[in-house]
Amino acid sequence: TIIANFAFVSEGGKDKTDDGVIDAPLPPVMAAAGTMVSVPLPEGVDGGKIVVCYTDENGMEKTVPWSAVIDGNLCFIAPVDGEYCFREGDAGFTDIKGHWAKDYIEFAYSRNLFKGVGSRLFAPNDKMTRAMFVTVLGRLHGTDPEAFEGSSFNDVPAGKWYSPYVQWAAENGIVLGSGGRFETDREITRQEMCVILKRYAEYAGLNLSENVEVPGIVDEDMIS
Repeated sequence: TIIANFAFVSEGGKDKTDDGVIDAPLPPVMAAAGTMVSVPLPEGVDGGKIVVCYTDENGMEKTVPWSAVIDGNLCFIAPVDGEYCFREGDAGFTDIKGHWAKDYIEFAYSRNLFKGVGSRLFAPNDKMTRAMFVTVLGRLHGTDPEAFEGSSFNDVPAGKWYSPYVQWAAENGIVLGSGGRFETDREITRQEMCVILKRYAEYAGLNLSENVEVPGIVDEDMIS
């Protein structure tokens, strides 16, 4: 684990972009690929809205979706060797004020997991479809949508916003579909989400060996 210890200076910690100089919530930090980086958050800074970024080999800025606030530190796993900078994301959704999930929505948006539905709306009470869920999972994994052009299902046409993510999940055994169909617009069930997440964890090599005691589930007999 790398602990990035530094003093936060309000006038400093600025990042330069092609458009000039912009304020950055934290100074940049160097890290090696695969290491856990822990950056202390200054008092009053909302780490949930801070995005970790790096520049790839093509000069494109990429977001690190695997980041979280733990014990007052912004923690992330560095995907590549190099310098990591920090941006402050602003969802700007007009329909989440006062909503119980507001902080979680802004956290997910800042990491490019959710995009909203347009016109500065998030639609927090809408149902999640199978296409939405797999798309979010693909973004979390860092899937390159340009690398998946085909389709394993007859109801997933090319060119849709979800198409490459569904194909990525299909090629890697994360989703199977039924009868040649994926049922993109059908509302996903909680048990389907659990199955997909387990398959993803196995595909991604995530260590889930820690046993967590689960309280009794009264409707367990309804699980397929």
